[in-house]
Amino acid sequence: MQNRKASFLILLTLSAAHNSQGATDKEPLNAAVAAGLCSFTLAGKKTGGHFAKHTSRLGPDIEAAVIAEAQQTLAAFKLPEYQTAALITATFAGTQAEASISAASKLTEPILTTYNQAMFTTGALDELMRLLTNHATTGADDKGCIAASTISRSSFNVESLCGPQDAQKWPAGGESLTTAMASAFSGIHSSPGTGSDKGCLLSSNPGTAYTTAGSAIEYAGGLIKVATTGGFDNAANFDTQKAPNKLFKNLDANLVIMESALTNSATTRLATAQELRTILADTASRQALHAPAQSYFKWTATKQPDDLVKYLKTTYGISAYGTEAGYEKALKALNVDMPTESDPQAKKPLFDLSLTELHQVITLEIRKLHEEAKNQGSPTRNCCSAKIIKHQKALATKLKSKQTAMQQRHVVLIKQKLMKIKSAN
Repeated sequence: MQNRKASFLILLTLSAAHNSQGATDKEPLNAAVAAGLCSFTLAGKKTGGHFAKHTSRLGPDIEAAVIAEAQQTLAAFKLPEYQTAALITATFAGTQAEASISAASKLTEPILTTYNQAMFTTGALDELMRLLTNHATTGADDKGCIAASTISRSSFNVESLCGPQDAQKWPAGGESLTTAMASAFSGIHSSPGTGSDKGCLLSSNPGTAYTTAGSAIEYAGGLIKVATTGGFDNAANFDTQKAPNKLFKNLDANLVIMESALTNSATTRLATAQELRTILADTASRQALHAPAQSYFKWTATKQPDDLVKYLKTTYGISAYGTEAGYEKALKALNVDMPTESDPQAKKPLFDLSLTELHQVITLEIRKLHEEAKNQGSPTRNCCSAKIIKHQKALATKLKSKQTAMQQRHVVLIKQKLMKIKSAN
């Protein structure tokens, strides 16, 4: 962490060591240093694209997982022959919902503040590079603000090195800003040598260039400070700059935490029959169901089936590779009673039910199950065995617990949507 911080000092300043020897007025910025600053701004833009992709997924991922959990819970009531398959799949969907909720909960106000500050820094440095590039002449005077010993100033392509200004073109990869900070820079303060007449007006001594001026010129929110006695190769040492700079201190403390919060939740949706088929497709894809099955049954290493792969094939009614599972067929054929005033016999396919409708039907099923268990325990229903009564009561309790968990996730989903509406306004 200390090495990263040390490298960060290099990244956001034009000084790692105060080299004022031989400094001259209007000294341009070394092209290698400028390219390093551009590598940071490009990484920042990629982070912006990644942030947009990540946050846009959270709401739909939570919604899909919560709906899938409700669908599978209802299927446990309606399809007794596939009750185990339904509850294993509901457990799987529940873990996916929790993963997405956890990802959303990481985006706290301090994290979002850090993101905003990182984007501000990216934009400030990006604009500085474009400003320096535009302050150039060609021909006999050949003056400019970016130069190098081995390449001509014209070869410094700010659009490719710093990345496009059009946000629609920002790639959505998860390139690390901290990685850019740790590795992008070398040769701070190195003189550009030939390739320019070293006539950068932007690093002119303000004390002599203007009638009234401060002691130095600051760029990028005070991260870079050009001294009065020289150009960019004599920028103020960052040890001096960092202490009062709140922007840097917050980035230095929180960028790693921010990047961790932007880790995508690996959500696999199960809100349609096709998405379920993807999970059930083959042995490799069904690996995702192993942990939920172990969690649902509370299996230990010695108590679970010897061949879990075979067990899942049997449970889900999978006869052969590439064929439609019996459970999938049953789900697609399941039509749920949804009576209306105009049509008391109305039904809707399981996969067409809204989250609210799913909760309503599940609640009715739990009430029916409680009533049945109550009646079976009365003298008029003593034909039923105590074992069946115990099983049904246990199932009612388990399903009620699952419904409560789903309702809690539903509340989170509503809050997510309200936040999105609020941010849009």
